Amino acid sequence: MNELLIGWETVEGEDYSGRRWREIAVTESNVLNCNFSGIIMSRSATLGNGRKPSTYLDCVFDESRWDRVLPGRATFIGCSFHNVHISNVTFIDAEFVNCVFSGTLEHVTFSARPRELDADLGRQVNAYRGNDFSGAQMIDFAFRGGIDLDQQILPGPPNYVTIRNARAALARTRSEIQHLPSIANNRQWQTMLMTLNDEMQTGQKDLFIPRSFLEENLPPHLVNQLIAILTRSGTGSASDGVS
Repeated sequence: MNELLIGWETVEGEDYSGRRWREIAVTESNVLNCNFSGIIMSRSATLGNGRKPSTYLDCVFDESRWDRVLPGRATFIGCSFHNVHISNVTFIDAEFVNCVFSGTLEHVTFSARPRELDADLGRQVNAYRGNDFSGAQMIDFAFRGGIDLDQQILPGPPNYVTIRNARAALARTRSEIQHLPSIANNRQWQTMLMTLNDEMQTGQKDLFIPRSFLEENLPPHLVNQLIAILTRSGTGSASDGVS
């Protein structure tokens, strides 16, 4: 049987590593000190099935591959995600505390705002604190819903940009670029501005964006100019906003 089914129980110290499971369903369970290294998961994997959250404590997901996984209502505490490849996953009802990431996170969204607020979930905000993303490569990646960036360790320049006080920064940037037709008249910039505004509207005070997000549609000299404006708008100097 190539199915991993854990339901309404506590499992501890199990080794599930190095396998490609046809189906994974973890339902309202506690998973403690388990090894998921090297596993390959797809849309048939649900890590937080059911109405009540499942908790993963001190588990290892190193070298694992996630594609279109359904994280569901899962809480990850002190878990290791070294050299992972996570793609096409939206963590909207999950939370991460004191976890470490390296490898590639591509088309991934982390949200502090749950999809639904109910007694079974047991929280109004998903916790994101003490996580180390400094060794991760983030492509088409977003923090949403009010995640405090200062409680994470994030990768630094030149590949990533932090926009502080995003509401003020975006408003001032709109004003400044009116005097820069090379940016103001660029349709790709208008699309990117809408994306950044959408992230802010979810409750995200500060925005963290990969430089590649800007480079996809703008030439390098405009990217540098835009980063300087975005970061200066939020904090008063360009260097303060890049991290």
